[in-house]
Amino acid sequence: MKKVVLVLTLVFASFVSFSQQKEDSIKNDVFYTSFKSGAGEKIPVNFAFPKDFLEKLQKSEVYLLWKERVLSNPKNVDTPTVELYLKICTWTASFYAKLGLKNSTSYTPIANSEGFIYINDKGEVNFSFPYKAQNGYGNMIISKAFYTEKIKDGKIVNTHF
Repeated sequence: MKKVVLVLTLVFASFVSFSQQKEDSIKNDVFYTSFKSGAGEKIPVNFAFPKDFLEKLQKSEVYLLWKERVLSNPKNVDTPTVELYLKICTWTASFYAKLGLKNSTSYTPIANSEGFIYINDKGEVNFSFPYKAQNGYGNMIISKAFYTEKIKDGKIVNTHF
């Protein structure tokens, strides 16, 4: 009887763990990832995007240049490149948001919040997401981070605020 209960418990635990959303994945026009807060806590964040975003991204000059650079390393050939690109860009956006604060340890992405990713008419890939942090006076405020990747002089450059 103990073995049956143990097996059922393990099956249930496996089912629960596999049914949860995989980190750094795309499903139903949403990119699922997580950021670390200023205190090191891992916080899930989601990024919605328009229906035609993935098609536009894979044809964009920014993505193609990035992909050429990344796939030149043989270790990255089997990596799903769209998810990797989005993971790196969202991590960089989070890094710059935290870097711009006077008290970077107060940086806290809002758990399960929904950011947004889109490509504008100029071919720039734009990311935005909400977070909270202390301002210079110690008051907790909610703000939004913006990050953009674009091509300038044949190189990928970014802007953030």
